[in-house]
Amino acid sequence: MIGFAHTLYWAALVATGGASLLFAGGASFGRQRLAVWGVAATALALALLTVALLARWTTTGHGPYLGLYEALASYAWVLLALFLAVQWRLPQLRPAGVLAAPGALLLLGSGVLSASAPQFQSPAMRSMWLWVHVGMAKVALASLVVGAGASLVYLRRAKTAVVAALGPSTEDAGAGQFALEDLSVRLVSLGFLVLAVVIATGAVWANTAWGAYWSWDPVETWALATWVIYGGLLHLHRMGGWHAAKWARANLGALALSAFLFVALRLLASSPHWIYTNP
Repeated sequence: MIGFAHTLYWAALVATGGASLLFAGGASFGRQRLAVWGVAATALALALLTVALLARWTTTGHGPYLGLYEALASYAWVLLALFLAVQWRLPQLRPAGVLAAPGALLLLGSGVLSASAPQFQSPAMRSMWLWVHVGMAKVALASLVVGAGASLVYLRRAKTAVVAALGPSTEDAGAGQFALEDLSVRLVSLGFLVLAVVIATGAVWANTAWGAYWSWDPVETWALATWVIYGGLLHLHRMGGWHAAKWARANLGALALSAFLFVALRLLASSPHWIYTNP
């Protein structure tokens, strides 16, 4: 069953790569049809990954959160699922797949380079706090990435559009832009609030796992720094008048800064978390 799940994982990786290319082609050549096919490829990737994770879950007896292989796959699953759900409700967000699909591809690609052998739970891994912690972390990441995707679509439409190309009237075009900004703010707000839950539940679990609520290790430091970055961003939007293109650029910058900090902090120091994310 593990071999079957791994094969489906690879198939999901290939489908996500195809979706990334389709979204990139649609963005580069202005072909909306390619974005539609990109959504179809994303849905296929999600279906394959769903079966892969369920097959692995059935075999190992635990959810997909032990080891980088499982953790990254489940992060990719939530990201793809949230993107598909949001673009279904708001089709004009479809071009945001140019960010969501490559993001999922990066997660799956990093996962496939990790050891795929199943791991089994230690007593510390059976904590309810851990389940809430890792589950909410996936929601936070997906919300922030899709929120950044909405900002990317906003900037693309603002740059290329002439109002006639955006819709039948100026009023419709303006409403579309406002909807994108509002969606990105809502998603970032969701990510910010959920990340607070991630930090709080992670602290409780850490005390049971290695005897300290907070130890300033790289993962904890990164989570807190990201929370502060997005808290400042939302404050500037609400109180500082950072709207429209200014908000969109700042939102993309916040995601890039958060990603940079994650990589940099992981390279600079070791963390007790690595015990639970590596075989």
